[in-house]
Amino acid sequence: MFGNILSTFFSRVLTMLIMFGIVILNANIFGAEGLGTIGLMVLNITILQLVTSFIGGTTLVYLIPRRDLKKLLVFSLIWAVLGNIGGLLVLKSLALVPKNYIILLLVISIVFSFNSINMTLLQAFEKIKKFNFFQILQAVLLIVSIASFLLVEKTQKQKWGVDLYFYSFLISYLGTFLFSTFAVIKSIRNQKVNPDIVKISKSWFAQLKELLSLGFWVQIANLAQLLNYRLSYYFIEYFVGRKPLGIFDLGTKLSEAIWIFPKSLCLVQYARLSNNDDADYARKITVIFSKIASLFTLLVLVVLLLIPGSFFTFIFGAEFIDVKAIIYALAPGIFFLSCLTILSHHFAAKGEYWKNSLSSFIGLVFTAVGGYIFIPMAAKSGYVNAIFIAGIVTSVSYMMSLIVTILFFHRESKLKLHDLLISDEEFLVLKTEIQKLLKRKTPNL
Repeated sequence: MFGNILSTFFSRVLTMLIMFGIVILNANIFGAEGLGTIGLMVLNITILQLVTSFIGGTTLVYLIPRRDLKKLLVFSLIWAVLGNIGGLLVLKSLALVPKNYIILLLVISIVFSFNSINMTLLQAFEKIKKFNFFQILQAVLLIVSIASFLLVEKTQKQKWGVDLYFYSFLISYLGTFLFSTFAVIKSIRNQKVNPDIVKISKSWFAQLKELLSLGFWVQIANLAQLLNYRLSYYFIEYFVGRKPLGIFDLGTKLSEAIWIFPKSLCLVQYARLSNNDDADYARKITVIFSKIASLFTLLVLVVLLLIPGSFFTFIFGAEFIDVKAIIYALAPGIFFLSCLTILSHHFAAKGEYWKNSLSSFIGLVFTAVGGYIFIPMAAKSGYVNAIFIAGIVTSVSYMMSLIVTILFFHRESKLKLHDLLISDEEFLVLKTEIQKLLKRKTPNL
C-alpha cells in the first residue's frame, strides 16, 4: 500500500511540475485575461463531467468489485455521450459557453469522459502505478502539444491565440485515452471472476437504477464541492471582470498544488477501502491518513506563504503582482480541505455518499451567500479586495464542510481528542512500510 502511495505522490509531483510549467507559459503568452478564459473553459468541462458521472464516475470504484462489469461499462459509455450533449445544451441556454467554442467543448468533454472511465477502471482494479503513468502521460502530451503549436505558429506566422491551449488539451486526453485503453483491456482479461458477483448480478434495469441512485448522491456532493471551489469564478467575472479572474485563477492553482500529497493518499485509500469491508481497518487507515495529510499540508503552506510576492511577478509577469493576496486568503481553506478530502473518501468507499453531499451543500450555502454579498461590496474599493474576499469566502466554506464531516466521522468512530495526535504506533507503521518499500524491487508497469 505504501508503495502505491509513494508512486502516486511522485507521479503527482512530476505532473504538477509539468502543469506548473504550462501555467507559466499560459501566463506569459495569454496574460491574465487569457488565463481567465482558460479557467472558465476548464470549469465548463468540469461541470459537464459532473453531469456524465451521474451514471458511472467514481461510483465504479465501489461497484466494480461487487457487480457485473459489462453492465457498468455499457451504461457508463452511453451516458458519457448523452450526458455531455445534454449538459452542453443547458450551459448554452445559460449563455455560459462562447458560441465559437461549443463544438470544441463537446468534443473535448466526451474524450475527457472516456479517459476518466479508463482511469476509474484502473483505480478499481488497484492498478495504481498504471493510473499514475497515464496521469503523467497526459501532462507530457499537453506540454509537447503546446510546444508544437507554438513552433508552428512561429514558423508559419499563424496566430491561434488561446485556442492553441484548447487544441493541445484535446490532443493530450485523446492520446491518453487511446494508450490507456490497451492497459484497461489487459486488466479486464486478467481479472478473476468472483462467483459471488455472478450470484448477485442484477438485471439491466436494476443495475441502471443502482447506478443512478449512487451516482445521484456522489454528483450532488461533487457539484456542491465544485461550486465551493469555483462559484467565486462566476461572481468575480460578473462583478469585477475577466482579468482579475485570471489573477484569482492563478492564485487558486498555486494554492491547490499543495493537495498533491493528500490526493495521493485518498486515491490509494479509496481503492483499498472499496475492496475491504473491515470497519475497524477503515477507521484506522482514515485517521492515520488524515493526520499525515494535515501535517504535510501545514508544512508546505508555511513554505508557500514565506515566498515573497516578487517571485511570482518574476515568474508569471507584472500583471500577477497581487496573486500573493489570494494565496493568503486561500491558505486556511487548503488546510481544511486536506483533511476533508481523506474523510470524505472514507464515506465514499462505504457507499455513504449522502454524508459528503450534505457537508458539501452546507459549505456551498456559505460560498453562495458570502460570495453574492461580500464580493460586490469589496469590489467597490478595488478588484484586489474583491478577489481577496472571494478567497476568504472559499476558505470559510471549506471549514464548514469539514466541521460537518468530522461530526459524521466522530459519531461513527467515537474518536477522542488524544486520537488526533500522531502516536508511536503510527510512526512505527510508517517506518515499517518505508523499510519494506526500500527492500523490495519496484514492479514493472
